[in-house]
Amino acid sequence: MLQHTMPHVIWVWTHDLLSGNYEQGYSTLQDENNYCCLGVACISLQKRKLISKNSVIFYPLNGKLKGDDLGEQEAVFKKLNLQKYSGTNKNRSGNSLTSLNDSWGWSFKKIAIYLREHWKNYVTQKSLDEWYLNGGS
Repeated sequence: MLQHTMPHVIWVWTHDLLSGNYEQGYSTLQDENNYCCLGVACISLQKRKLISKNSVIFYPLNGKLKGDDLGEQEAVFKKLNLQKYSGTNKNRSGNSLTSLNDSWGWSFKKIAIYLREHWKNYVTQKSLDEWYLNGGS
């Protein structure tokens, strides 16, 4: 059964989305100094060692996040053990976090508030188990 308390990794991610420390970008994890909401997750969780650097896709030469195409962005969901859609990934139903950022143009603030209210729709039991086993509670 999925726990009722928001996991620390979700709190950290949404805290950084609200911090004003990241400029919002679109259609890629990182473009120069702009990030999509998933790019913020990668950087903020890696900085705090809640995920390993190997869990994040970096370009080898410039240290920037790699994620220009949907395949690379979907790999981030897999590495973080998150569902891409708030419904089911299999049926591609519900809200996609990438769509909220890229297609709908939601601000980081709006995405963070939404994610804090609906985190259970994106988190799987597998991700909770992994985060808590690795001390990321």
